[in-house]
Amino acid sequence: MTFVELREIPEGIGPYALAAISGDFVFVSMQLPVDYKTGRLVEGDFEDQLRQVLSNVREVLESIQLDITNILKITLYTTELYEMKKIDAVLEEFFGQHRPACSVIGVAFLPNGAGVAVEAIASKEG
Repeated sequence: MTFVELREIPEGIGPYALAAISGDFVFVSMQLPVDYKTGRLVEGDFEDQLRQVLSNVREVLESIQLDITNILKITLYTTELYEMKKIDAVLEEFFGQHRPACSVIGVAFLPNGAGVAVEAIASKEG
């Protein structure tokens, strides 16, 4: 088993790896809409937060020479479940023709007041 870390991320992200690799599978930890360069929650609307979360997932995968087409499944947590049309639009914009499995779960609270978070499972197989 291998654990993924990024040097660019400020300290204090939590006592866990950004991703764990076991065999051909990559498990990306829940990503919040935090800008890795500043360590702060991105400002903006719900779609901006979701784009940042997905960008963070992509950055973790790219650090191990994978990309979004390696994603098998995402789990999206949101305090704004009523925003499903916006969620669908941003996911389509981000993934294009790639269609991973997806679960969307409504939650009462996310850390730092975020409106959305995503975790992903990817495969090293193409």
